[in-house]
Amino acid sequence: MPATICVETLRKKLKKFEIDLDEDIVAITTDGASVMVKTGSLVPAFQQLCYAHGLQLGILDVLYKKNESIRQEPIDDDILDNSEAESNDNDGRPNIS
Repeated sequence: MPATICVETLRKKLKKFEIDLDEDIVAITTDGASVMVKTGSLVPAFQQLCYAHGLQLGILDVLYKKNESIRQEPIDDDILDNSEAESNDNDGRPNIS
């Protein structure tokens, strides 16, 4: 729904409890969706965006969105050969030190 309709609906619901949005409400908490940010700008109350929602969105971006710009470089076979040789003693047993 548009922000203006959201404010109208909020006013109607609060009026059922004899609460005035302009006089009785000093702050509101909303998520960061653009319609809710606009709703907060249309009412005189202080608006606090929900930090938990912002954190959740950031975590979901990191965990679930593919990043096509990350590219895995091929492993150099010479590096593997040298590290394996350094990890073994002269008799071919692994070096556990």
